[in-house]
Amino acid sequence: MIKQRKRNTAVKTLLANYCNKRSGKVTESVQELLRRFPYLDWSQQKKIAQAILTSGTKTQRHQICQKLLNTWDDSFEPLVRQLWEQYHHKNSERLVVEFSPLDYVQQHMTDITRQMEQDSCLLQI
Repeated sequence: MIKQRKRNTAVKTLLANYCNKRSGKVTESVQELLRRFPYLDWSQQKKIAQAILTSGTKTQRHQICQKLLNTWDDSFEPLVRQLWEQYHHKNSERLVVEFSPLDYVQQHMTDITRQMEQDSCLLQI
């Protein structure tokens, strides 16, 4: 028997399943949350983005950073800064460069340019 997705699960339930790592439904919950993300109300998008930024995997954070380029809010700035300072991923770096205050970007310009140089070297190889 083929297992079918449940499309009528409430967003609140999906978020609870995603945040509870012992639920056994983390992967299917985050996939469904990311699929629904563009069509949800802003308040729900904000909750989903904060949950994924704080406890998501690298791939999940990458996906949500892509979505935040179009739906940015200043409340994400501390989380994105913290992610970038911890991991230096280019997705969070792009958000930092585009949406952080200029003095913060200037203060961390050496780290930003170093990461950009590493990325361009990898592209050349």
